[in-house]
Amino acid sequence: MEPVIQPTQPTANDVYTPNHARAALAWFAKVGPNEWGLSVEEQCVLLGSIKTRSYHKWKRDALDGKPVEVSHDMMERLSLLLGIYKGLKLISPAGRENLAAEWFVGPNHNPAFGGKSFKTFTIERGTIDSLYTVRRYLDRARGS
Repeated sequence: MEPVIQPTQPTANDVYTPNHARAALAWFAKVGPNEWGLSVEEQCVLLGSIKTRSYHKWKRDALDGKPVEVSHDMMERLSLLLGIYKGLKLISPAGRENLAAEWFVGPNHNPAFGGKSFKTFTIERGTIDSLYTVRRYLDRARGS
């Protein structure tokens, strides 16, 4: 397993607005349960072990089109999750995009994941580093 790249500290160029958070949360609220089969509790773990009550409020506001204020850590996690989603879609054969969701929930035989699915790997660890590990793996798989 490759060494984990440490997340960088936010810079002036890393400004996330409440509208970015709204869009990201609205996307995740649809993909998480529908394509990846994530429970609310699992979604909260992936977003940094946030409280379900907070998630429900933010999700409701996001789906209603209201701006949402979240932490930089949570925005970084949402960005990584979106990158994972995109990476899975990009490596799926044309006309077989349904494989992307199957690859997220199915076992991965790469030693870095110990036979666990991306879903299980990231939820069990619950760390931002686990999201980076999956994201880098998918970036390499598509030749980035």
